[in-house]
Amino acid sequence: MTPDHRQTCGRGLGWLCRQGLLNRAILLMSLFWALMVFVDAPVYAFSQQLDPVLRRIFGWLTNLGDSLWPILASLILLPLIYVLERRRTGHDRTVVQYMRGVVTFVFASVVVSGVTVSLVKNAIGRGRPNNPDITGVLDFSPFAFQAPWASFPSGHSTTAMALATALAIVFPRQAVAFLCLGVWAAISRAMLGVHWTSDIVAAAVLGTLTVLWLRRVFARKGIVFVGSGRQRPVLTPRLRRRFGRILRDEAARVARFGRKRA
Repeated sequence: MTPDHRQTCGRGLGWLCRQGLLNRAILLMSLFWALMVFVDAPVYAFSQQLDPVLRRIFGWLTNLGDSLWPILASLILLPLIYVLERRRTGHDRTVVQYMRGVVTFVFASVVVSGVTVSLVKNAIGRGRPNNPDITGVLDFSPFAFQAPWASFPSGHSTTAMALATALAIVFPRQAVAFLCLGVWAAISRAMLGVHWTSDIVAAAVLGTLTVLWLRRVFARKGIVFVGSGRQRPVLTPRLRRRFGRILRDEAARVARFGRKRA
């Protein structure tokens, strides 16, 4: 294991990182098997007796796992930042370029994890708990490419955890808040009875690992991160103030132009 790999794993997961790929794969499969056998059915039964008020709350939380809104937000922000970058020079332009890299990282985290989970869950073809055609927790129809047979892993949960992990990396001081929202958004899928618990855990693993891999990719290209995925101070107060000043300057310029046109 290389020094960079050890650094990425961290001290707490050192014992896991020292295991071979096969051992880690067997460990994950054992975890999912245990969840399927012992946890999935009881949690689904519990979700069917959930208080209506809690069901409405989980219905709101589950929207955080919809990939549409972060993708649309990124597609709106990226062209605007590009235009802003073309209008600035010197250090201001460097700040705007850095912000473009941050938005691109979050956008890539959602898109790459979303495409990956879509391919995986349709290939596996596990029946959803609310699918009337299933006979139990271990009912599969591989490559069915139908929503009732695309349960494992959960797409919403993957997006929720990928977005939460990316934002936690970008905003380290708010990491706990973002990760808590991501976890509750993922849990909501099981509480609404549209996914098994093992689907949620698999999605959390997939979404988180995708973001950590993308962080290493961005670091190798010198975008946002430096070293082997080790983040530099991201969106520090000083950088936020500088970017805020740039936005205010541009807003004032647009306002002056509007007054002249009027």
